[in-house]
Amino acid sequence: MSRWLNYLLGVEGPENSQISGWHFVPSWGGLALILLVVIAAAFLAGRLYRGEAVRLSRRLYFTLIACRLAALFALLTLIMQPVSCGVDLKGTRNRPLALILDDSSSMAQKDLRGTVEEQKRAEAVLGKELASEPEAMPARLEIAKAILQKEDSPLLEKMKAAGPLRRYLLGVDLRRVHDQTPWSEWLNQWTAGQPRTSLNAGIDRLLSLKEDLPTALVVFTDGRDTGSGKSLAALGAEAGRKGVPFYFVGIGVEQPARLELRDMQAPDILQAGELVAVPVRWKVGDFDKEKITSAKVEIRLELDGVEVAKETLPAKPGEDIRHALLFRPPFAATRKNGSKLEVFARVTGLGLERPEDKLAKEIRVIDRKLRVLVVDKSPRWDLRFLLMNLTREQVASTEEGASPRFALQPKFVILEGDTALTANEPFLPEFPPTRKDLFSFDVVILGDVPADKLGPDGPERLRQFVEEGGGLLILGGKRFNGTGWNETPLADLLPLEPGSPDPALGPDKRTSHYQPQLTPEGSRHDAMRLGETQEASERIWKELPGMFWHAPVKKLKPGAVALLNHPTVKAETLQLPLVATQSYGRGQTAYFGFDESWRWRFNEGETYYGRFWSQWVYWAAGPRSGAVRQVRLTTDRPDPSVGSMGLISARVLDANFLPDKREKVAAKLEWLDAPAGFSLEMKRKEVFLRPLPDHPGEFQLPLVHDKLGRFALIVPGDPETRVEWRVFPPADFEKGGLAWETLVDAARQSGGACLRENDASQLIDLLKSKEAPVVFRAELPRLHPFLFLLLTIALSVEWTLRRWNNLS
Repeated sequence: MSRWLNYLLGVEGPENSQISGWHFVPSWGGLALILLVVIAAAFLAGRLYRGEAVRLSRRLYFTLIACRLAALFALLTLIMQPVSCGVDLKGTRNRPLALILDDSSSMAQKDLRGTVEEQKRAEAVLGKELASEPEAMPARLEIAKAILQKEDSPLLEKMKAAGPLRRYLLGVDLRRVHDQTPWSEWLNQWTAGQPRTSLNAGIDRLLSLKEDLPTALVVFTDGRDTGSGKSLAALGAEAGRKGVPFYFVGIGVEQPARLELRDMQAPDILQAGELVAVPVRWKVGDFDKEKITSAKVEIRLELDGVEVAKETLPAKPGEDIRHALLFRPPFAATRKNGSKLEVFARVTGLGLERPEDKLAKEIRVIDRKLRVLVVDKSPRWDLRFLLMNLTREQVASTEEGASPRFALQPKFVILEGDTALTANEPFLPEFPPTRKDLFSFDVVILGDVPADKLGPDGPERLRQFVEEGGGLLILGGKRFNGTGWNETPLADLLPLEPGSPDPALGPDKRTSHYQPQLTPEGSRHDAMRLGETQEASERIWKELPGMFWHAPVKKLKPGAVALLNHPTVKAETLQLPLVATQSYGRGQTAYFGFDESWRWRFNEGETYYGRFWSQWVYWAAGPRSGAVRQVRLTTDRPDPSVGSMGLISARVLDANFLPDKREKVAAKLEWLDAPAGFSLEMKRKEVFLRPLPDHPGEFQLPLVHDKLGRFALIVPGDPETRVEWRVFPPADFEKGGLAWETLVDAARQSGGACLRENDASQLIDLLKSKEAPVVFRAELPRLHPFLFLLLTIALSVEWTLRRWNNLS
């Protein structure tokens, strides 16, 4: 009965719904107008029918007037619509079923299935045998998609029958998919690309619905939650009270703890036989260290495929670990085209084999003494300690059991020294008088020297020395190597323009010290690194004894890079640079606007002082050792997190080894470990590095780290230059294992179940449809068919009666 009544009223509702109420919203002005028109029409119709030639009976008279008024009423109501009318319907309908797919990055992880049971589960879902190699293991996403791939499967038919199916993707937030979206298109949107999982928050949101509370939640997930407040167990108890069971399909295996390398640091040039420390940083994923006490980290270092160092350390779950591997580069490792240094690490003792992670860096190993020439006017403090440091630099001998040999072969020229002292080794009586003599050195350290003391053509020969690949370190002084070098070839070698002498910098005026500040470029520069990590190095720089004097500087030259600044004093526009570098021809120069680095020897002895100047000697010798390229790429940090901003910096030289002046530099950005199924356009694209204003040869590429994995930026050339980095999740880089116990507990408290991947078909028997009472208001159509019917019948009856009675 209710079905036919709903049909006659023109409203739609559930088949078993009943009318529980009516509501009217009248327009009193419209009703009054219709009433007036109808009364006037009644009076007019009565006058007209009285004037008919045929005398009408009383019954016919009133019938004709009623038909005329009914037609007029229907017409006016259709036109003016003076009343809004509706009904309240009460009934029941099936509650919706929520199907949630975990779209977080952890679903892209490939689990190591070390037991036969774990392998059988995956093989049952995929319908094929698994390969034995860890890299060939299927990703969690691949297994989950295999369960849902066929839209006509009995499982999906059961889901649809259990209630209106509402589909969601869950990552940073819960996103509902439109009901009309094709099934295959929805699965293609499931890419495991979200940086974190708000699993608990997404479930809480569905449980908080006031209307359309789901009949059940079916969730395909690994149970990893990294962005929620409430616990899953608490949500399970709440769902149990509301009658909304959780049905989890757990994807993956429990606790596949793995190790991921974060960073490795090594100098660009290594001296064969010299003891080298290679700092390595890593992190191991979570595991139960109370139950698993034998877990170890095996870390090894290879140079051109030959193992040179290996250590085994206790595995510490969830901690960021830093450790330095020590080794001596073998003399056989010297190669014309450079060498590759690789670090490999893996975690053992967890019950099954874990794959190794690795990082690599291109380096160059040399096996000859670097010849260094130190020139200064007088034996000031820094010169004295440099003499002791450079003459003691030693490396292991080429022959087993032999005494160590010297790594450097320094020579000293003191223009105003005691002749009795400077007549012996390692002193020279004068600045090398010929081009051949000067060019036999790799590095020149030039102090506070008057240009004319180098000989008539000495400054020009020194300029040519750098231009053709020599290295020059310029030590700041108070007398000559500032404006005293103006109008000489030495001025071209300075990476900055010296300022005028300041009387306030005199010895009697310097009463307080200052603490130099690293620039971002200085923090990343190998020669400025005093600690095993960048963070440790920055801390050491802040703790070093302060200085009192600094050289006046007007401004940096175009193309020069400041590595260390004065904390308070400014040059023309920027902070006053204390250490700056530039490329000049095929060589490179560095300027040090202080002469008090000897103060660093207090307390720490030679630790920082010796390391600082040794690193700068090897840096300056880079062009002669083949370590300098036309393109040098650096990242602002080695381990960015997804969603963060990044910056790739490039130092680009042209064919003449001068700063490149192009408007852009083309490069390729590659996603090295992109999951299968991604298009080539997503894995590789062309990008352009843009020049940094007022810094010739400096280019930058801003990035948004929007995907997880390994990436590389490649600048084409002969040879090509590349820099690699890895993007990690922001909350916890370790893509942990299946949180099985957590899912089982929450499902139990909700009254549902937690199933393994190969048992997902059991949902067919577990899912039950549930009806919920529903009350909703339905509006009657404004242009209701009843009014059209009334208008038609009234006009038809009146016309028929008039014809039957021969009325005019």
